[in-house]
Amino acid sequence: MGIRYYAHAVLPHNVQAEQELLDGYYQRAPLMQRLSLENPDHDCDLDKAWSRLQRLLEPQDDEPPRAAYRLFEGQVIMANEGEHWPYMRVVGPAEVVTGAADLATVTRFDVRAAVHTGRIRPDDEDEVAHFLGRAQRYFARAAENGWAVSYTIA
Repeated sequence: MGIRYYAHAVLPHNVQAEQELLDGYYQRAPLMQRLSLENPDHDCDLDKAWSRLQRLLEPQDDEPPRAAYRLFEGQVIMANEGEHWPYMRVVGPAEVVTGAADLATVTRFDVRAAVHTGRIRPDDEDEVAHFLGRAQRYFARAAENGWAVSYTIA
């Protein structure tokens, strides 16, 4: 099964409510308010490639995190006997716009450079490029529509 990344669009006027629901998750909050679970344009499943996208975009040396990295940051918290607590975050509309613009500048050349430097395994290059494209399309659509994005790594 493994740890996966799921994102869904949130209308700007629902950002506060979404954050409160995420904050209340640990008290077993109700399901998060979403645009539409039936519309794949509103959701993004990056499967297990999220960690490789993190490595592709993570800060190097003492650099601050780039805007695109902030769309994927986070780790689950490991608990007893293989259980884990998910990482959940709401990215506001302005940060989605900034992150999407930065993500749009990432190319296959950057993926190859990450392979060359050892941040990504050579066997993962095609998968990373595929999911990078999926993420670029999703976040561009979210930015264009003025959506916030709520994501879970679980």
